[in-house]
Amino acid sequence: MKKRIETLDALRGIAAMLVVFHHVFAFYSTEIQEACSDWIFSLAVFLSELNFLAVLFFFILSGFSIALSLNTKSTFDWKKYGARRAKRILPIYFLALALAGFIGLFVPGVEVDIVDLIGNVFFLQSPESGSHWVAPFAGNGPLWSLSFEAWFYVITPFLLRWLMSTRVNNAPLILFGSLFVSVVCIGLNSVVFVPFLLFQSYYFVWLTGFLLHRAVNEESNRNFKLFLFSLIATMCSLLIMSHWLESDTLNALLQGNVLAIAFSMFVSFGISRNVKWFFQLPRFLRSLKYIGEGSYALYALHMPLLILASHLHVPFVMMLFGWMGLVVACYFLETAIIAYFRERSKSSAARIISD
Repeated sequence: MKKRIETLDALRGIAAMLVVFHHVFAFYSTEIQEACSDWIFSLAVFLSELNFLAVLFFFILSGFSIALSLNTKSTFDWKKYGARRAKRILPIYFLALALAGFIGLFVPGVEVDIVDLIGNVFFLQSPESGSHWVAPFAGNGPLWSLSFEAWFYVITPFLLRWLMSTRVNNAPLILFGSLFVSVVCIGLNSVVFVPFLLFQSYYFVWLTGFLLHRAVNEESNRNFKLFLFSLIATMCSLLIMSHWLESDTLNALLQGNVLAIAFSMFVSFGISRNVKWFFQLPRFLRSLKYIGEGSYALYALHMPLLILASHLHVPFVMMLFGWMGLVVACYFLETAIIAYFRERSKSSAARIISD
């Protein structure tokens, strides 16, 4: 399988833009309503409400991308794995914390709490809307999902031998086992809140993306059919549970499960038929690929800037131009960081060879 699938970059970019639009809408809903007709405003409301689905899709896509990066590795190297994850996440993450804290110092109503900062440094933040030890630092709400991602990255290597086993297709066992653990964690979390229980409750969604890679990477179509059947079976189980139990997290797992089914069918179609546009986007859609390549920076950095724009009463039209500028800046920032660490890795390898 090719290392870079441009359609997935485009989908990542679209998901990031949905999250940004949700927050833009929260700050500028009055201006949008005044400037648009009723049906366009209704469309804007609909797109804004896709925000959480976009985050769930990020989890699925993250799992698929991690499995893809491990595809050619015959043995697992903890050091290289940890270094790659740290280089990918930490520079922009710490920049987002610094930016949020700096802007928060000058904007009334934004709480710049040292306890929240320390908790965010160690990825202990969870959504402000529910129970939490610490909240996303200085109002940078999107950072809640990055603590989940960090947990997924830490726990996965311990399960790697089981997850990557090729003796039998154990996708049904893994999916139902993970779903069972998620439901147990939801129940425990309602009694005593511990962030790691909350993080684990969404691991099922992330695993659907991870296991999808193996299902579509096999030469036989049988494994994918078994994987898809397992996803449908877990969806049915979640439908039954959500009917009897009131739980927002359980409903989120159901939404993630449905997303995983749709995404799996789409990826399987593109790979099994070797569809050209799936791997290389047509020219008129290339901009979505570039947005996707800067999507992590856009996701992590946009909220503090929106808070500042709202505080300064920046007009909606001017904010839109600023938004477009931010998209471009995030692309160059993220690609520059990746290129910097890639060059450092090459230099280190060259020094080792010369020694």
